[in-house]
Amino acid sequence: SLAPSTDTKVVLTTEHFDTANCYDTSTNRFTPNVAGYYFVSAEAQYVGSASANDLFILKFNKSGNFQELGVTRNLDQYMRDNIQYLYYMNGTTDYLEFYVQQTDSVYRNIGSTFFQAFLARPA
Repeated sequence: SLAPSTDTKVVLTTEHFDTANCYDTSTNRFTPNVAGYYFVSAEAQYVGSASANDLFILKFNKSGNFQELGVTRNLDQYMRDNIQYLYYMNGTTDYLEFYVQQTDSVYRNIGSTFFQAFLARPA
């Protein structure tokens, strides 16, 4: 459930595979253990109708710094949005989290979501 105009961390409790044990389902945080450049991608589905001025915003939080990467206007029932980015991660303290925000005046839900990341190039 998404409160109006509030950053909400996406809870992902199921992993399909995590060969390097970098995603923690208890904190919903990706913390790679090898320094390098990581391609990351995430998607969320907006559930509910809204007015034309409302927004559905997807963003990554890299070690405490939010980066807004997806903004959808003219929301519609079951609309999806996705974001992708290439981040340098230091392999020790850097982490990444997936957040969403909606600007409707009432609580709304998100439907299916995913997050994926892979090492594109070691440092």
